[in-house]
Amino acid sequence: MTEAALGQPRPSIWAIWWRLARPFTLTASIVPVLVGSAVAFATVGIRAPELFVAMLVASVLIQVATNMFNEYFDYKHGLDTPQTVGIAGAIVRGLVSPGAVFKAGTACYVIALIFGLYIVYRTSPIVLLLGLASAAGGYFYTGGPLPIFHLHGARDRRPGLLHPS
Repeated sequence: MTEAALGQPRPSIWAIWWRLARPFTLTASIVPVLVGSAVAFATVGIRAPELFVAMLVASVLIQVATNMFNEYFDYKHGLDTPQTVGIAGAIVRGLVSPGAVFKAGTACYVIALIFGLYIVYRTSPIVLLLGLASAAGGYFYTGGPLPIFHLHGARDRRPGLLHPS
């Protein structure tokens, strides 16, 4: 049932996508970049603001993509229903199509990859492997044939391992 059918006003498109990005989760992608940059600066004096910005943007985009895929696959697996009071629920409430959410998550990954390739060019190929592992973890957390979140007992351990929200 859509929000309009429930008599609730439709939020703005910006509010819908902001909520889908789950900004409260972004500290999970920002803090490691801040800490790593601080350590690099303090221990070896590395000062590369352009790499810091590229890493920060790529990291946030991977987190946002993970949140989008979580929304999409929760809907596909029937975990989100119109009665569910969840984090986003934009798909089940008819605010945005499943395809749009999937495409947005994919776009975030593609843009993060572009930033990541710049970082790899400036640093080391190991960064590409770490970025791809991060993206794969975000995707397979709730997507793919055997989602990590749905493994027996994974719900109990999720806050410390690949938990997007």
